[in-house]
Amino acid sequence: MSSGINIRDFTGLTSDSRKVVKGGLFAALKGQNSDGRDFANQALQKGAIAILTDMRRCPATWPQNLQIFQDPDPRACLARLAAEFYGKRPEISALVTGTSGKTSTVEFARQILSATGRPAASIGTLGIITPNSSNLGGLTSPDPVDLMATLAELANSGLTAVAIEASSHGLDQSRLTGVQAEIGAFTSFSRDHLDYHFTEEAYLDAKLRMFSDSMASAGISILSASVSDIPKIMRAASRHTVLTYGRSGRFLRLRDVIPEQFGLILEIEGPDRDHRIKLDHFATFQAENALAAAAIAIASGADAYDSIQSIESLKHPRGRMQRAGSTQQGAQVFIDYAHKPGALQAALQSVKSITTGRVTVVFGCGGERDFGKRAQMGEIAAQLADRIIITDDNPRSEDPAVIRKAILEGAKGAEEFADRRTAIKSAVAGLQAGDTLLIAGKGHEQGQIFGKELIPFDDLEEAKAALCNVSNESNSI
Repeated sequence: MSSGINIRDFTGLTSDSRKVVKGGLFAALKGQNSDGRDFANQALQKGAIAILTDMRRCPATWPQNLQIFQDPDPRACLARLAAEFYGKRPEISALVTGTSGKTSTVEFARQILSATGRPAASIGTLGIITPNSSNLGGLTSPDPVDLMATLAELANSGLTAVAIEASSHGLDQSRLTGVQAEIGAFTSFSRDHLDYHFTEEAYLDAKLRMFSDSMASAGISILSASVSDIPKIMRAASRHTVLTYGRSGRFLRLRDVIPEQFGLILEIEGPDRDHRIKLDHFATFQAENALAAAAIAIASGADAYDSIQSIESLKHPRGRMQRAGSTQQGAQVFIDYAHKPGALQAALQSVKSITTGRVTVVFGCGGERDFGKRAQMGEIAAQLADRIIITDDNPRSEDPAVIRKAILEGAKGAEEFADRRTAIKSAVAGLQAGDTLLIAGKGHEQGQIFGKELIPFDDLEEAKAALCNVSNESNSI
């Protein structure tokens, strides 16, 4: 029960007036750009018999016999109602938040949980992934009704665990309140999404709502020991059992990372014993994400030895430091989703660690997003890359040239190609033996957004095509 609502009186619930079913409840929520109250009559025409809204005065145009439920926080109320309506989810739910590392961590957690005896799913930027299928999604943190419906479906299919990305937007909008997860992990924190949160303090506070709003009171919180603002984060998680991981972690300590060709040897001090294992990836930040995932599995009840050893068999998510191929001279090309300052810095540092020649980076910035990070990302590229090519990402409604100009303020002398395909071709054509190319910003995405139009584009396929073209030209000489 919530706000006096008996959810069994209704055939369904939604905050989308287009999805209303006859006999259902419509949540009229106020958003950034629209107000659900403006769509109440449409919802009533489709058969809604009740409306959930906030504490504002209700419009006089609403029918007198309409059931109206008012709540000071209708978003959180909707999430709780959705949990009650669907009534079932996997036995173990783990939420993962952080500026970077969410996608890799939930997917690694899914794999380790499955390998240690708990068939699991992951939900997030890459969609819904189960041991047998994947369903590409959109938002990192889905609508609360869709989320709880999905969790019920996963439970009914026999899955006993799920790892879910918890974005700052999703937490701020109470989309995850209904989950009440047993486990929550915090991977990293740096500047991002200031177009929405306005300040870094508000951004962090939104993420900290995972501990207070979306987790069970007897939960387990897993924190990166190296995350900035760790004292504040630990205070927010203090009602839970707190486990830390990383180079100074107390639960899973990463004692050493030893590069080995395109992989890493990890020396880990676990709760059971010391481990020496191989991670089939060269990026140190993926070692941290793998530790977070192993900690999630152990916190769920999995054997510590098996969980840590399972790191050796991890398959890496699409678009996360994914190798696209190499030139005939051996220059390597990688694709990564890095679209924020901290992520770009980590990606470039990882690339430099395996490069004997020059590092080239191709990237842009998304439109209608944090304007301040553009010059910062240009500065990071200028510090860590030898050749910089600025191009378009997802301009959305902004003038692409204005976005590129802002990045160039931090990367004086960088090359500029508006067309992303041309930028990738130029970068690949300029590679020499020992060089590495990082194509950053879009990762797994398969389109570019110009205005309201989504134009098909895949960095991975474009990089492979450019490599093939260079190879053919070399063979014809």
